[in-house]
Amino acid sequence: MKHVDKLKNIKPARREHSNNVARYVRGMAMVLNMPNETQELLYKTALVHDIGYAVLDKKTLDTIAEKKDLTEKEEIFIQTHPKKGVDYFDDLDIPKEMKQGILYHHERNDGTGYPEGLQGNEIPVFAKIIGIADIFDALTTSRVFREKMSFDAALLIIRDLGRKKLDDQYLQALIEYLKRSGQIKR
Repeated sequence: MKHVDKLKNIKPARREHSNNVARYVRGMAMVLNMPNETQELLYKTALVHDIGYAVLDKKTLDTIAEKKDLTEKEEIFIQTHPKKGVDYFDDLDIPKEMKQGILYHHERNDGTGYPEGLQGNEIPVFAKIIGIADIFDALTTSRVFREKMSFDAALLIIRDLGRKKLDDQYLQALIEYLKRSGQIKR
């Protein structure tokens, strides 16, 4: 029951974001020819990758959502959501890959991510894939403080990030999925 009750705290925009990320992740997994079971688990993980927001203080979260620039304290607050997400499923036996995808989707290849500052191959595959889709959707979705970017503009930014922060294999899988699905030009 705890899981259902907490889901009420998730705003429609956050649910839409999770659905978008899951759609991109599924497409990337297909491009990568992952086994069907892996694709399905990755998709489910992407759907709940931000579940930690459901247990964060709603009032604080709403205040932060309206801001472009966060204080250090607010950034630290937001950075707790991956750990809170894994903790959310403590009483359930979820696969290790799912836990890793939720916990590490903000890690970056150069060690600048959170919560642990993992680098390169230390970052699990699920987290790398979800992280790329997460960034792409964040760029292509309107925010209170900025308009959404076109897919092409977002790809310019994400390609630049990819040089240091993202795994090129998975970035190329996103680009190929967007091409195959007709969302960007070939």
